[in-house]
Amino acid sequence: MAGPHVEGTQKLKDSEFLFQQEDGIMEPNIFEVLKKFIAAGGNCGYAVSDLSEKYQGYGPMSSLVVGWTRDLMAQAPPEVVRQPVHDEAYFLAELVKENFTTEKVANVFSSGRPRWLINLIASREGRQLVYDLSAKHHCALLSYAIQQIMKHGHESEVASVGAPLAAYFMVFHTILVTRLRTLKDDSAAGLAQTALKLKEMCCQSQHSYAYVQLILTNLARHGQGSRFKRLSQELESCVAEAQGQVAWQMTRCFTPPGASAADHRALEATITCMCAEDAAALAQPVETLAGMYSADEPPALSLLQHPQVLLRLSDDLMANTLGAEHQQRVISLLALASTGIDDRPAGGQLDRTDSADTAEALHTATGLGEVATLGQRLSQGQLAAASTVAASPAAACAVLRLLRRLAGQASYWRDTAHAFAAPTCLALLVPIVQSQPSLHHQALEVVAAALPVLGSSKPDTVRCFLQVAVMLMQGPECMAVMRQMERSLTSMDPSLVRSFIFQALTVAAPPYSPAFAAIMVRLMAGSSVKRNRGAGRNDAQIRHLEEFAQAVAGLNFQPPLIDRERAFLQDLCTKA
Repeated sequence: MAGPHVEGTQKLKDSEFLFQQEDGIMEPNIFEVLKKFIAAGGNCGYAVSDLSEKYQGYGPMSSLVVGWTRDLMAQAPPEVVRQPVHDEAYFLAELVKENFTTEKVANVFSSGRPRWLINLIASREGRQLVYDLSAKHHCALLSYAIQQIMKHGHESEVASVGAPLAAYFMVFHTILVTRLRTLKDDSAAGLAQTALKLKEMCCQSQHSYAYVQLILTNLARHGQGSRFKRLSQELESCVAEAQGQVAWQMTRCFTPPGASAADHRALEATITCMCAEDAAALAQPVETLAGMYSADEPPALSLLQHPQVLLRLSDDLMANTLGAEHQQRVISLLALASTGIDDRPAGGQLDRTDSADTAEALHTATGLGEVATLGQRLSQGQLAAASTVAASPAAACAVLRLLRRLAGQASYWRDTAHAFAAPTCLALLVPIVQSQPSLHHQALEVVAAALPVLGSSKPDTVRCFLQVAVMLMQGPECMAVMRQMERSLTSMDPSLVRSFIFQALTVAAPPYSPAFAAIMVRLMAGSSVKRNRGAGRNDAQIRHLEEFAQAVAGLNFQPPLIDRERAFLQDLCTKA
């Protein structure tokens, strides 16, 4: 048992250690430590000297500078742009981020767990500092800090930070679980957004990607697992876009257990198909797939139904560069993949009943695609055939893929040989919009591709595409349309922007969401919409403006409107 002398010596050493730390005088218990130090026989002069020399005063200096800044801004003339004045916590956090290194905190646990950390993570600003540091540095202190943040009930907050913290496996797992729990309520757009968020995390390493895909593949095998399967495919596409073919090549790692040799051969062929960089490279995998799926015992149909395989085959079909025999193989594969029902895993059969009708629609689509590519006029018979094609999801998807490619080419609209490019393109697009709500997102891509290329040089054609955009607003992609229109119409002639605004107000009615209203206000302010424009000739437009102004007057916009938009809305409401 240690004697009084030994205990006193240890107290002196502990106290001296604190006195020699930077800003030790700022510690909350410094007076108690001083009392114990003096009681144990310590030299008060040495203590004061150490505390004085080690005083840095970052906190008080930050407070002083913030006070000066507030005083200066308060005295500034009105014409000076007033920037927000940050508080002491902001400047201290910036100082820490500027000077932080993992070496400086390597021994932070040598004297036990840092008690000051609990006070730091008690505030939102302190936790944000931990998140910012963790995005750039990996060390035991930050890992422990994140664990403590989650332990104190901030799991959702950590999950919302997302990709920057994905390098910490426990955080990665928590974020993944949080994302998957919300998946059941996601719309199609929400599903794609979830895939993008997961992609940011998975691009950290192949190990992260494999871990997520193994979980999704397992979940997809259970009841109601279709959304997990779709997310797995969306994630695969996102990562392939960022990381290249390695994502497709890793697909073989997630093959369902018990898969046959034929399944493995089909999987290899589909991977080759997805990795093909040009049309000629598709010939062999397509021939291989066609041979296997025309056999008496074809492989699992799910291997052929990967969205990227369907899109790749659709593009190849409409390009039609490898001859009639190859085209027929592609049609057979697309028809089977889009309409076949494979009940063999449950003891049933492979149902090909509807494949023939779909194959016929796909064949018709190739003929219409040739006319559209040449920019020629559709005959009455071809116009009737366009409606038949629009009724087939597989054929409609193939046509939309072609239209998107054509619409984004400036030469397609400018070449005098394509005299009927616009009416033919629209004649194929409109029936699909009317018949296939599930393909509205792809139809919007056609509009989005056309508008920047057309610009303001072909106003009549632009107005026709804007009418299609308004049609799409009435389906499941309303907000996607609004966001796309805001991007596409920024550089357009104001009269074209106003054309879209007034058409949109005819199909949209109160109550408006803040997000919808904010985009509409920005478009109106940017195109100089006025209540009295064309008074007497546009009574319906005036009524729509008044209805809009009254409905959005009390909305809570987040983020808030800027001064110019707020002034415009106030003026519109006053006149209404």
